[in-house]
Amino acid sequence: MPADRVPTMKPGLTLLLVFVALLATAPPAQASLPKIALPERPAVSATSAAPSLAEQLDEARAQLEQALALRDRQAIQHPGQYRQDLVLDRQRLLDWLVDLQREKAKRLEELVTLRNMAAASIDDDPLVKTLQGNPPYSALQVDALRDEIDGMKEKLAAAEAGFRAKQTEIRNLQDQLKAKAAASRQASERVLSAGSEANAARAREELEVLDLFKRATEVEIAVTALDEERLKVQMSSWRSRIEEMQAIAARVLPDQNLTLDDLAAQRQRVNSEQIKLAAEMKSMLRRNAQHRAAQERHATNDKSGRADAFLDMALKTDNAILKGLDHLQMLNSVSGDAWEKRYAVLTSSDPEQRRLALATLEELGRKLADLRSQSSTRQEALRTEIRTQRIRIDNLAGDREEQGREKEILVLLLHQMAMDERVELAAARQEKQLARWLGDFSDRGDQGFLGSANWLGERVADVVRNIWQRELFVAEDVSEIDGRQVSVKYGITVGKSIGLVVVFFIGYWLLALVSRFIQQQLVRRLRVSPQLASVIRRWSMIALSLALIILLLNLARIPLSVFAFLGGALAIGFGFGAQNIIKNFISGLIVLFERKVRVGDVVELGGVTGYVTAVDLRATTVRSFNGVEALIPNANFVENQVINWTYSNRRVRRELPVDIAYGTDVHQTEALFLAATAEHPYVLKDPLPEVFFDGFGDSALKVVLVYWVEFDGAKGPRRVDSDLRHDIYGRLAAAGIAIPFPQREVLVSLAQPLAVRTTDPEAGHAV
Repeated sequence: MPADRVPTMKPGLTLLLVFVALLATAPPAQASLPKIALPERPAVSATSAAPSLAEQLDEARAQLEQALALRDRQAIQHPGQYRQDLVLDRQRLLDWLVDLQREKAKRLEELVTLRNMAAASIDDDPLVKTLQGNPPYSALQVDALRDEIDGMKEKLAAAEAGFRAKQTEIRNLQDQLKAKAAASRQASERVLSAGSEANAARAREELEVLDLFKRATEVEIAVTALDEERLKVQMSSWRSRIEEMQAIAARVLPDQNLTLDDLAAQRQRVNSEQIKLAAEMKSMLRRNAQHRAAQERHATNDKSGRADAFLDMALKTDNAILKGLDHLQMLNSVSGDAWEKRYAVLTSSDPEQRRLALATLEELGRKLADLRSQSSTRQEALRTEIRTQRIRIDNLAGDREEQGREKEILVLLLHQMAMDERVELAAARQEKQLARWLGDFSDRGDQGFLGSANWLGERVADVVRNIWQRELFVAEDVSEIDGRQVSVKYGITVGKSIGLVVVFFIGYWLLALVSRFIQQQLVRRLRVSPQLASVIRRWSMIALSLALIILLLNLARIPLSVFAFLGGALAIGFGFGAQNIIKNFISGLIVLFERKVRVGDVVELGGVTGYVTAVDLRATTVRSFNGVEALIPNANFVENQVINWTYSNRRVRRELPVDIAYGTDVHQTEALFLAATAEHPYVLKDPLPEVFFDGFGDSALKVVLVYWVEFDGAKGPRRVDSDLRHDIYGRLAAAGIAIPFPQREVLVSLAQPLAVRTTDPEAGHAV
């Protein structure tokens, strides 16, 4: 190695060697400060069985004694230079550890007692013993059993929620324990690396506090685990008891019976409760009168308004409580009615009486549900008001007098809340009881196929009957009785409305048959035209339908005044939105009664020409010659010009123009034309056909044949025209008369010679 180079070491390695040397030379950490002797933890071998509850209880008591002794001895004596806050922490942790050890021993004792109780048989229950005999069973005892089952279910749900909360708490405590263990390891490192005795002593003191906190956390985890185990035992016990009690309830439910003595006992209970509520309401009325008198006095003496605010709230509270008491009285009365109906369902053999009782119970259940919902809504509003009042009280912490008044208002709000909760609880209990009874009655109908069918039939009949009797609206009519005007109200139900509609359709169908028969007789016997008969039938149906509606309304006792508002609304609607419909309707009436346009007429209107096939109230149907039907509003026939080709008669004049060559004998041609018309069967002889020499054309002489045909004959005018053309063409050809085509004369001027050029077809140009 060169002399000028000195061997060097890395800084990290140097620090490590120095730290090891300090550890080797440092005195023992516990030599200068006494350490707390924590209660010993039980050593559990990996192969040994878990200790029993009795053994765990003995260990917990022993650890409790150790913790008490440790706290009483005040084992640690610290010099004055050490941190006083750690001394106080140590003392608090020792107290906490003693409390936790005491709670652990208490939890173990409770767990031992709970397991012994869980092992008890359900047959020892007095309520179960009363239901072990032969049927019938008292309905009151059955209700008590089911209340017990519901109570256990609520406890089970609460225990399950508590069990989940304990699991979460254990996980949080374990996380804390891990964090304290890490802090304890770091404190141990600080003890080993302390540079002076004073620093080492302080580090050891911190380590002792952390170890004490770890031990307390371990005990707290053990206590929470015992709570978790207790909930497990309770849940298991309650589940088994619920299953056993539900089996007993399923066995006794079909055979439950309500005697007259039971019913009398319930009546007595209802009367006693009613007396208590009446006394409570009387007391509240007296207090309300006192508050009103105080309010009147303060209205004249107190100008600040503070007392008025309190008295206003007091009166509001009195009214709320009075209303709640009224609801409780109503609920008590409902309870009595429900017991009466239950007795009727259980004991009556009359199906109709049982049906009415069940319907009453269902109606009571709906009323209870509404009352409970209203109470819940009021409670929600009160909760909001109470929260606001609490915030107001907190904000008035500096003004004790004002804060005291606001607290009094808060007490009044809490009184209102208590009354609403009382009403809701009573309504919920009654509703639950009614739902249970209705379920029992539906289960009683499940006795084989026939019983199920009967029960289902009754339920369907109830639903249909309720819908049938549901009142849609109330009609009020004024009648004169003994010279006095008496107002009578009639309920219009769904059943009455459906009956009216059904009877109307049946009557309308019968009227349609009669009117159709009358129409046929008018056409056959009285020789009335089909169109007029159709009009008579249509209008007679309208009049008879209106008469039928009025008759049915009178039979159903529905006054026509009910439709007064509807008539006014329809009038306004027609006035604004149905102007065209009304105009066409009135125009249709005019067309029908004037009979200027009839079915079968050939009309021309707005570029449409064809046969009239139907004349209705709103529109007229015209079928053109090409078969297309057009619906023309009736207003067009009244407001516009209409050409009716068949208005007075159905004869139509036709013209057939023919050109003949110059030099032809015109008289011979006329004779040929008249001969053709005379031989055609559809050309009318009156008036006679005529031939006119119509003029001189550019290339021919113009001759026109004029004749008349019937528009509704076997052949249409166009077909007759075609037949005559064929015949005339043949006759002209036989007579040698030509029909010329257009001719033109071309004049060529020869004043100058014509230029003549030839072209070569192959070359494609002039030569």
